[in-house]
Amino acid sequence: MKADLNSFREINYINDHRQILVFADLYDEESNVPHAPRHLLRKAVNGLSELGVNVQVQSDINFMIYQERFKKIEDDISSALPITEHHNLYHTLYKQNKDGFINKIKKSLKLSGINCEHIAGAGSPGQYSISLPLADPIEFSDNVTLLKL
Repeated sequence: MKADLNSFREINYINDHRQILVFADLYDEESNVPHAPRHLLRKAVNGLSELGVNVQVQSDINFMIYQERFKKIEDDISSALPITEHHNLYHTLYKQNKDGFINKIKKSLKLSGINCEHIAGAGSPGQYSISLPLADPIEFSDNVTLLKL
């Protein structure tokens, strides 16, 4: 592995334990050929840049919140109950559902240097969507990886 020191950042998980994160690219020891998706993405972005094309990406990331803890449902997700019985998208009671948890996510993202445009209810019971703004593809993919952690 070779650390990408440009990815060095302080992160903050929901439990408020601050840590340092550095992404690394994997290389074949014998041939020194990179195998990391980040390396391939960087190569593609640099190639487009040489052609005069500036690439930026944006996405919404959807996730579910369930009433039960993961350990209780990891063997049988079908028994899991979403935190709401209704669709959260444009629902008048949306604000009453787990705002404390959503606020912890927002705080953790902010302290980890991830700009989050908004977190909103989505189309299914217990479903939410995090909107990340336009960013450089490498930075964006690092942010998505960190968000999933």
